[in-house]
Amino acid sequence: MQSFSIWHLLIPAAIVAGLAWLVRAARKSKVGAAPGVVGPQGIGGWLVLLAIGVVVSPMRTLALLQEEMEAYAKLEATYSVPNIETAKIVEVVLLLAIVVFQAIVAIMFFQKKRYFPIWYFWQWVATFIVSGAILIFPPLIVGLPWQTGFTPEAIGGLIAILVVGAIWVTYVFRSVRVKNTFVK
Repeated sequence: MQSFSIWHLLIPAAIVAGLAWLVRAARKSKVGAAPGVVGPQGIGGWLVLLAIGVVVSPMRTLALLQEEMEAYAKLEATYSVPNIETAKIVEVVLLLAIVVFQAIVAIMFFQKKRYFPIWYFWQWVATFIVSGAILIFPPLIVGLPWQTGFTPEAIGGLIAILVVGAIWVTYVFRSVRVKNTFVK
């Protein structure tokens, strides 16, 4: 039986709270439409799905960080690996940097800042780069070949980041709703 962690409570609670806030925000945005704006505006339509992704991203990254720390703990308990503490620190720093970046982008999203699309694009790029770095640097630090981290699952994850990110970044830059919503 696995141990119970605080993340088992925090992640579902945050998802439910985020969804409730999004429904409330979508209702509010329909009522207070700005005069002279042509087309949809506010958090609604496909933008609701993006909002869910923006809210869940930092939590998902923190859950990944927890999984990685558990894997490092098992590895340290089983084997004596040189420089494993350094590899762990590098991975923690990279993942926490992405969490901070994702949180900043989420704040921009909900404040409806006009530069959100640019920051969202850079979040996609940074996520891809950090995901690749996490596959390359820890094996190098412990003395393994750099290709060690490139398993089929890891490559699939990188491809998913590229494809899903490309779809949402394209939507963010081409959507009339996004142009009408992010104006502050």
